[in-house]
Amino acid sequence: LVAVLLVLFLIVEINIVAHHNGDAEIPDAADTLIVLGCGIRGETPSLMLRYRLETALTWLQDHPESVAVLCGGQGPDEDITEAEAMRRWLVERGIDNHRLILEDTSESTRENIENASAILKELRPEAKDVVVVSTGFHLFRSKKLCNFEGYNAYGLSAELPEIPLFALNYYCREFA
Repeated sequence: LVAVLLVLFLIVEINIVAHHNGDAEIPDAADTLIVLGCGIRGETPSLMLRYRLETALTWLQDHPESVAVLCGGQGPDEDITEAEAMRRWLVERGIDNHRLILEDTSESTRENIENASAILKELRPEAKDVVVVSTGFHLFRSKKLCNFEGYNAYGLSAELPEIPLFALNYYCREFA
């Protein structure tokens, strides 16, 4: 049993690491971002969420035809939803509010993707290719969840705060 669990752990971790940097080639047809939430403090994005937002901002500036679904509900220590905090952050940096779609009820990655998919099926039914913006350790699972929803998913990796012990924790936790 231990050997099987170890092999399973290695297979999953290899896939997590293999997807860490995101996709080198993202087709032009992928004009829809799904930016995954990551916690805020009051109304301010956490450091990890800010890195995701910086990655999304660069993409949106370089691809003016793109829209972004901003995902994340409101946790107990948050004054607004994560989606609203992300919207404010991007608008303050020049992104047109009309390009931003809020998914503001989710509490987990699975709900982020499921709810974003429901919104996209209504507002952008032609969207088949999506770009998931998250931190590297999170891209493998996020892309798989998008695949389950019927999308061709591409990953755009945000920087990970450089605290080695935290990074190890995130990668091991992602296995679970």
